[in-house]
Amino acid sequence: MPDVYRLPVTIDPLQLAGLGDTLVGRIDLVQMKRLRPSLYSDEGEVEFRFEFGRDPEGIFCLTGQLTATLQVVCQRCLEPMQLPIKGSVRLGIVSGADEAAKLPPLYEPLIAMDGPLFLAEIIEDELMLALPISPLHVTEVCPGTKTLQNEKVPGRSYPFAALSALKHGKCSN
Repeated sequence: MPDVYRLPVTIDPLQLAGLGDTLVGRIDLVQMKRLRPSLYSDEGEVEFRFEFGRDPEGIFCLTGQLTATLQVVCQRCLEPMQLPIKGSVRLGIVSGADEAAKLPPLYEPLIAMDGPLFLAEIIEDELMLALPISPLHVTEVCPGTKTLQNEKVPGRSYPFAALSALKHGKCSN
């Protein structure tokens, strides 16, 4: 992996693609204001490698990877958990909605029409897309799984209990 150098705050993706440039680095999660409400803690960083260029069909593109470990809340037990994110990035760099509509399906559009773009915002967008709708611990380690399995509420009817009895041959006529 090449040495990490001082990253620019803003980039011109079309210019970087024309040069065939590569950006490698880390950005602190605390910089990502739109992502922070989805996190339990904004401690940590995201590592990325972005390669700019043209594909064989002449489309300006940004491809790469990003990795991070996000601290989120498990939606089953409501306890904090670590969520590893490893995502691939494949963006077609276009100057407007008309060009975006013409991109092949393997690309998501990155619209770069009004000057430079904030590098952290591109990374933040990709992280937000990689987040699951409802993050959950692995079932075997989630404290909420045992609670849900063992909880029987007195006086509550369990409509499928009769089906369970039929399945196990315990039904009486």
